[in-house]
Amino acid sequence: MKRTISAIVLLFFLLKAYPEVTFSGMDISRSNILFFKLSADFPGYGEYETLFFTHLDTGELHQLTYFPEQIMLLKDSDEVQIQNRYGVFRIHTKNGSVATFELFSSFIQDNILKQGKLTRLQSSPDGRYLVYFSNPRNAYGDLMLCNLDKMEEHLISTDVEISFEDPPALWSSDSRYFVYSKKGNIHYFSMDHLEENRVLTESMRIIGKGILRNARWSGTGSLYYIAGTFVQKISSKEFFTRSFYKDILRIGTISGKIPFEFDPNFDNFWIAPDGEKILLSKEGRNLFLYFLRSDDYTSVGDVQSLPYLYLPKNSEITRIVWSKGDQITVLARKIVSGQMKINLFRIAVKENTAFSAFIKTDDEDVKDMVLSPDERSVILIKKDRVELRNYMSWERLETVLHAQPLQAIWKNNQELIIAGGHSTIIYNFTLKKTTLLALSKAGEWGFSQDEQSILMKMANKVYTTNAGESTWNSTSLFQIREPSNESQSYRVYFAESADGIFKNMIMVRKIEAETYGTFPLFEENKTIQYEPFPEKDDPVSFDVFNHGSRLRRREVAIVFNVINSIQGLPAILNILSEYHIKATFFINGEAIARYPGGIKEIANSGHETGSLFYAYFNMTDSKYSLDREFIKKGLGINEDEYFAATGYDLSLYWHAPYYFVNSQIIEVSREMNYTYIGKDVDTMDWVTENEIDITRGIYLSSAELINRIMTEKKPGSIIPVNVGLPGGRREDYLFKKLDILINALLNGGYSIVPVSTLIKHAK
Repeated sequence: MKRTISAIVLLFFLLKAYPEVTFSGMDISRSNILFFKLSADFPGYGEYETLFFTHLDTGELHQLTYFPEQIMLLKDSDEVQIQNRYGVFRIHTKNGSVATFELFSSFIQDNILKQGKLTRLQSSPDGRYLVYFSNPRNAYGDLMLCNLDKMEEHLISTDVEISFEDPPALWSSDSRYFVYSKKGNIHYFSMDHLEENRVLTESMRIIGKGILRNARWSGTGSLYYIAGTFVQKISSKEFFTRSFYKDILRIGTISGKIPFEFDPNFDNFWIAPDGEKILLSKEGRNLFLYFLRSDDYTSVGDVQSLPYLYLPKNSEITRIVWSKGDQITVLARKIVSGQMKINLFRIAVKENTAFSAFIKTDDEDVKDMVLSPDERSVILIKKDRVELRNYMSWERLETVLHAQPLQAIWKNNQELIIAGGHSTIIYNFTLKKTTLLALSKAGEWGFSQDEQSILMKMANKVYTTNAGESTWNSTSLFQIREPSNESQSYRVYFAESADGIFKNMIMVRKIEAETYGTFPLFEENKTIQYEPFPEKDDPVSFDVFNHGSRLRRREVAIVFNVINSIQGLPAILNILSEYHIKATFFINGEAIARYPGGIKEIANSGHETGSLFYAYFNMTDSKYSLDREFIKKGLGINEDEYFAATGYDLSLYWHAPYYFVNSQIIEVSREMNYTYIGKDVDTMDWVTENEIDITRGIYLSSAELINRIMTEKKPGSIIPVNVGLPGGRREDYLFKKLDILINALLNGGYSIVPVSTLIKHAK
């Protein structure tokens, strides 16, 4: 894994907005090998440092640590695949050798470091294929398929909506089919058709309306598809007939009916391994279990006679484990005072007997759980350990201590791959043996006294590798020499970054008499350019603050309007936390009255909060006769109600409902020492699918809204996003794609700041 240093400069230009790169830990050997750490803060994982070294004489660059943002076991190849923003790497489980997966761009090979969240790579169950997104464009990407046996890439579809929450596709258990969603339709793709070179056009591969959450594969190989209130079962053999004759024939069978309209934006479902039962999640909180009755699908029966689970407020389900023995375990999380709390619930499904309720276990701080291939055991990933349980009895069998475990994959029924913030290992439960695969990040490190090896200390463990190699081994002694910044040929030092992109830069000075000269280790590459700043600034008004400076900084504010619904609020707060973004929320009095707990979570999360008045109506409508005292009183009441609910005071920022404003509203704002906050980008997320909106032709999907925002935003823009549901119907909601919007802005070079920061930087 090597590449000349002059070829990797593009990486750093891509890091302008997020994350900010810091170089540290330089140490140069007598043979001119320079080690250094590269650190940045990434959403979902926080800050981690990656260790590199370069031969200054040749310019070759090598990577030594591999943080497991995502891991995957490639079956039949004895390789673990680690994906992070530095690239995709394959680590052999037998000898620990590391190779860069050259199909994907990487720091070492192709000069790219991805920002924000990463889209997922989805492996087929047999490990022969990968499905993934390439060529991302704001909210869209190209869906690709790679045959790993032949290393052949195939374009499946262009302009597919990207998701960080859901996988790019759902594979059948036999790896012969997968389904994906595009523009409100679910499509299938056949491996047999691909291998026989007879793939149908995309329009002839439509299964039905919806997104991936409308579909689930069962253990029996059938696809279950929910449309409206009906659950349909479709055999993979029927795909061609269903899509080809969809306008004249009904293909598949109706397996049952659910008691409510299924909304894939907020609802989810899981099918039992035998395909006879369904677990339904309504709005991420309420969980219901039903038997599918194809002989009586017109009725759902007595709902209350079946098991159900009402989760605490602000909860969302993150994992369901359903064994062939019909034991269900539910992992749910909720935000409490800005902190994530986890609950586990279990139920054994027994037909024709009295049902017991979902039982909450006493397990705490569980990050995830993974069922073993034989379904006898399950592992629980906790803060500093992995616990092995008997899945049916829930008896604790063994505890494996591991610093900061993040993910785990069963290699077989005895061996578990544990990927953590410090290292990735294989643990054998039978032999009680640990095998090191890779170190995740750079800890305390240095050259040995003779400079023949590198030593690393992390989590009270010591590792060593020969200088110039990437395989680490455990050792006992941690004896390193003092770091050096000079060899006979070079001297290295840190310098402040000239352009503000980096906190610092590594400078290399040649000190031999015949080669004097100083140069940055990484030079700026001009081939990647962000959109230019405007030629002149737009006037900024502090009476109605619609935007910040257009010239001083490439930054925007995303503001959230909380009116009379908090649907989606837990996910919004979680995403903002992952990206370390402090935003501005405008709170209406109706939201405070209806959802004081949710409003308190906004305050406890440290976000800036402004007023959206006490009542929600058009304050400029001529049919209302509003005097100045009414406006003052409405602002004052909102202040008092917010303080009573949260214990915090509202900031002195506000805007009127619908952003409608007149001279009287502005005058009262001044008298009350409020700054009126407007907007310069209309996100159009309030437009619903009612008749008048369709006539006007302004309804757009959320992915289209993001493209529109990216076209209309400028430095200093204020971008409003509505929390909750609008009055009419939408197929999807902009706040559900908040991470997609944030990623698009970051990749455009923008920082995301509160409104107060825009005001400060505009003065």
